[in-house]
Amino acid sequence: MIRHLHAFLCSFENDLQHYGYTCASALSQILDPHELAEHMMDELICISWNTDMSEHAFIQTSVQSVLYFELFGKALERMTDHRDWMLFLPFLANYVQRTWTCIESIIRDHSVFYCEDAPNFWNQAIILHASSVLDLIEFIHSRTVITSVSEFPIHTTDIGLENGDAKRRYLAYYLHMLLHEMVFLNVDMDLSKTYYDLYHPKYNIQRSKQGNRSSTKREHFPLLEVICRSANIASLHGMTFIRMCQLKRQLDENEKILGKDAHMFNDDSQIINSRLYPIDFHGIATLISMSMYDRYIYPAVFHCKSSHLMPTVLSSMWIGKEYTGIMLNLLLGSPELVCHIDKCIFFLLYLGDDIDTQFHFEDIEKKMKGPLGKENEFSSMKCIEILSSVASTCPNSSIRFLCFQLIKRALELGDDEVRVFCLMEFLDRCPYVSMKTAAISLLKDQIDRSYTQYDKEKIQSVFITPFVYDKFFKVIFNVKDTWMKSTSHAEFWDDYSYIMQGLNMYLFLLIRDKKHNLVMNSFSLS
Repeated sequence: MIRHLHAFLCSFENDLQHYGYTCASALSQILDPHELAEHMMDELICISWNTDMSEHAFIQTSVQSVLYFELFGKALERMTDHRDWMLFLPFLANYVQRTWTCIESIIRDHSVFYCEDAPNFWNQAIILHASSVLDLIEFIHSRTVITSVSEFPIHTTDIGLENGDAKRRYLAYYLHMLLHEMVFLNVDMDLSKTYYDLYHPKYNIQRSKQGNRSSTKREHFPLLEVICRSANIASLHGMTFIRMCQLKRQLDENEKILGKDAHMFNDDSQIINSRLYPIDFHGIATLISMSMYDRYIYPAVFHCKSSHLMPTVLSSMWIGKEYTGIMLNLLLGSPELVCHIDKCIFFLLYLGDDIDTQFHFEDIEKKMKGPLGKENEFSSMKCIEILSSVASTCPNSSIRFLCFQLIKRALELGDDEVRVFCLMEFLDRCPYVSMKTAAISLLKDQIDRSYTQYDKEKIQSVFITPFVYDKFFKVIFNVKDTWMKSTSHAEFWDDYSYIMQGLNMYLFLLIRDKKHNLVMNSFSLS
């Protein structure tokens, strides 16, 4: 009978959809819950997903999937034996994982955070999927777990050895983190630009793809309700990024000590453990950015209360030391993944605004906590190197601009020795001409800033001494032999911006130093 209702449920007529859903819901209350669950298992297994689906096929398949998923949930609601939950919940978790892995590229290509018109079928289907999983997460937390959030063993070394309540709550955490990793991470929310416009109103960067997002009407943000609901559930059930990161690191450390093979034979008997359902650092990185969105952007844009997902007592310096490595992983992928890069840049902008501690040369070589790629530790300089790569290769102009602002802010926080080292790294070793060109502009800013401080307070700086010529000019004006060859004009024009920026800085320095004569002696002697 449920199969016969499929045509009504997949209809684009709202009335027919409503009638079909009402009939299916009524049937779910009559049928035996175990038989209904087993039947829904068979139906869900038969659903196939592929990335080449048309919009029409995607919404129809999604409606069918969500309906069977919900009927499965209604069967679970009528079960009270924890053994039934341990039998059926892992199947649903596996189905969610398989489905979202198949449609991840669809989410990335077609999800829209802001739209002035009604959401298209792509977006409607994605909202359906996310909402149905949030229903399951709420069910697991509220109906299958008796113990409180504070009793969850956050310091455990093996979830598989814990009791049923802990395993089921962990499964809810896993599904919620999967929602962040597969859905929220792949939605281009334009967080970095929105944050920068709010807290740095001097600049106004327009994104050609999405247009102006100045609207504060909630109906223009179709995914907003899902995101807010997710934040409320996470806050209510203790899924903060601090706890999730602590749990993930603890489980990974134990895995390294014992090795995966030592536990493989237990997976079938344990049913739920961190090897079968691993939390990923990309999900944690997304949770961090969504927690910051909930605190700094959502209340300011929509004039609503936050979910308090991010504690207010945290030190920005501590956050930077603990989580910068995790966030930088979002920059290591393809430069085309603007939705990933944006969330990390948002995080770094927040740190840049809130940290006002001067760094010395020995600080940039100190190790910070990872993981970053395959490294468990990394230096602060690695962060600047990654930013310079994104600033040079990302196709999005506002991301490139914000990366440049972050590098500029990093230089402001360093002393003269740090600034000289970083600028020389850019000018002498960076493979990207665009970054070398930007480095000349950064050098000019440092020189101008040093002259200003000297005029006001007579503060000395290495950037207004003959050192500028001795160290920087020989690198900037290192003329390539190929520029002189008649057959290599193309390479000269490729470097034209760099050459002109160098000449511009030379002229600027001559004009700026005319009154002080602090650097000019180097030129005259040369």
